[in-house]
Amino acid sequence: MKFGGASLAYPKDIYMRAEIVKKYSSDNEIVIVTSAIKGITDTLLDMIENAVKGRKDRMEKMFLTIRETHIDTARLLGLHGDKLDTILLYLGELEKIIYSVYNLREVTPRAKDYILSFGERLSTWIFTETLKKAGINAQFFTGGEAGIVTDNKYGNANPDLELIDELIKIRLLPLLEEGVMPVVTGFIGVDKSGHITTLGRGGSDLSAALLAYAVEADEVWFWKDVPGILTADPRIVEKPRKISVLSYMEAAELSALGAKVLHPRAVPPLMRKRIPLRIKGYLKPEDEGTVVKEQGGKWSQVVKAVTLIKNISLINIYSTFMVGVPGISGRIFSALGKGGVNILMISQNVSEANISILISKKDLRKALNIIEKTIRDIGFTEELSYEEEVAAISVIGEGMRGTPGIASKVFTAVAEKGINVKMIAQGSSEINISFVVDKGDGEAAVRALYKRFNLGMEKT
Repeated sequence: MKFGGASLAYPKDIYMRAEIVKKYSSDNEIVIVTSAIKGITDTLLDMIENAVKGRKDRMEKMFLTIRETHIDTARLLGLHGDKLDTILLYLGELEKIIYSVYNLREVTPRAKDYILSFGERLSTWIFTETLKKAGINAQFFTGGEAGIVTDNKYGNANPDLELIDELIKIRLLPLLEEGVMPVVTGFIGVDKSGHITTLGRGGSDLSAALLAYAVEADEVWFWKDVPGILTADPRIVEKPRKISVLSYMEAAELSALGAKVLHPRAVPPLMRKRIPLRIKGYLKPEDEGTVVKEQGGKWSQVVKAVTLIKNISLINIYSTFMVGVPGISGRIFSALGKGGVNILMISQNVSEANISILISKKDLRKALNIIEKTIRDIGFTEELSYEEEVAAISVIGEGMRGTPGIASKVFTAVAEKGINVKMIAQGSSEINISFVVDKGDGEAAVRALYKRFNLGMEKT
C-alpha cells in the first residue's frame, strides 16, 4: 500500500489512513510506502532556493513551517517522549545542513537530495508510530535501509532492479513472515556509496512498485483522493466515468500523457512480474477502484480516456539542408538530451525538411539555445520558430489498435469546434493519438472528444 502526500495532509488524515491499514492487516501481509506530508517537498525546495540566494529570513520561515507541521502533527497523534525526540533529531539535522547551504550560497545535487529526503523520513516515522499506537507491529525503514539502491544521478536516480530484488528479499521477507509490517519511505533510495538519492517527483509510486517487485506482491494499492482512474479530468468535464480495468500499456500511456494519478516509471517493474496495480480512493476504501493488469478488460468502445497536458512549448525547425542528410535529427535530439531537456513529442514530415518538437515550457529557452548551437556546429542555415505555450491532447485506448476511422472521428470532433491542430503524433503501438492545439483550445478539445466518444455516460 502506498499513501501519497494528499492522503497524509493533516493529523486526522494520518489517523484515518492508519485505520485503513489496520482493517486489512489481519488478513494480509502488508508493506507500506509513504510520501511526504502534502506541501512539504515544495517547502523544502523553496527553503533550498532561499538559502542559496542568501535570503535568511525566508529560509528560516520555511524551516519553521516544516518544524511546526511535524511537531504539531506528532503531538496531535499522541506521539511524545522518545517518539518526538526522533523527529527533533531529524529536524536538527535538517537545520544544520540548510545553514551550511546558506553559508556556502550553493547546493550540490547530492546535498539537495539529502535535504529533500527529510520530507519522507519525517512523515514515514510519524506514520509508523501511529500504526504502532493502533496495535500494529510496524517497523520504520528508509528506502535505502529497505534495499532500494540506485545510480548516482541525483534528483532523478535510476534503480538497480537486480540488486533491489536481492536486498529487499533478504531484508523484508523474513520480517513479513514474522508478522512485522515494514513502513518504507517513498521517493528516496541510496547509491552504491550509501549516499541518499531521490527518484524524481512522484517517485513514491516507483518505490512502491520496486518493493512489490521484490516481495512478489499479490497486488499493489495506491491510495488516492479519487476513486480510481477517470476517463477525463473532472475539473474539465462533468461526471467523468471511473475506468474499472486498464492494461499496463494503457496505464503507462495515460500517466505519461497527463494523468496525474500514476507515475509512468511505476508501471515497468509491475509489468515484468505481472503484478496487478489497484488505484483506490481513501474516501471510499470499500470501492474496488481501477485495476491495472496485463489485459485491459472488456470495453464497449475503443477509446478509454482523453488527457490534456498544459505548460508546454512547441519548437519548429525548418531547413532544406536537412533533406536526405543522415544524422541531423539524431544530433539535435542527442544535444537536447545531454542538456537535460526532455522531449515530449516529435513530428517530422516525409521531406525531412521540417521537425516539430514538444517540450516543457520551463525548458524552452534552454532548448532554443541548444538547437541554435547544434545547427551552427553542423553548418547549415535554418528557420527556427516556436510557440511559448500550447496544449497537447491525447486519446488513449487499446481498442484503437487496428480499428479504422478513429483518427477521422478525433479530428472531425475537434474541427467541428473550430479548433486548429498544429501537430499530430501517433506511436507504433497505435493505442494513442496525440495532437497539439493553442493553449486556449485545450479544454474545449477535451470536452469535444469526451462527448464524441461517450466517456461520461455508461458504466464500465
